[in-house]
This record gives sequence, C-alpha cells and structure tokens, in this order.
Amino acid sequence: TYRLTGSDHPLAAGTDLSGVYTTRFGRHDWVDDTCLLGYPRRLRTASSGTWTDPLTFELTIVQIESPHIVTLTFVFGDDRAMLSGRMNVSFGPTEFTPIEGRPVRG
Repeated sequence: TYRLTGSDHPLAAGTDLSGVYTTRFGRHDWVDDTCLLGYPRRLRTASSGTWTDPLTFELTIVQIESPHIVTLTFVFGDDRAMLSGRMNVSFGPTEFTPIEGRPVRG
C-alpha cells in the first residue's frame, strides 16, 4: 500500500518477522530513507515517484550504498492494480514478475 498525502509518502514494501516495513518516497522530489529490497539489512535510499499518465504511477528507488536502481510501475484501473518492476543491474533477471491485485468483496 502507499499513501499520497503530505510531502513524502510511505510505501509498505513487505513484511518480515518483525512486521510490515516501509520506505518513504517523494512525489516530484527525492526523499532519503532506508529499505530492505532483498538485502538482509536496510540500505540507505533516495526515492521519488510521479504519475506518468492518469492511471500509471512510477516509483524510482536509488540504493545509495550499491549500484542498484529499482523502478516500480503501478497501473490502476478496471477494478484492479498491476505492479511491475525492474532493476538496472543484476546477476539474474532484471525484470520482476508482475503482480495483479483485485479488490476483495464481502
């Protein structure tokens, strides 16, 4: 989940044994924070996102202490949300498996 209010925004980036962890990002501005992103410890990051069209939000997370840049693309619409991502460098695949979410109706 993410929230687009205020000057910087939390993104629930995953869970571990201690619970949900978040990273913060700016909209049109860079925000410094830390994030796990597949590492056993939190790394310093600078993150910023922007709407590339009315249904697509693109978030860039730069890992300050490594050469990695992660780009996450969220596409909203038609009662669903799609998340895809990629890294600039990797020893394996650079594209993430896309995830699709749909609302749960009670």
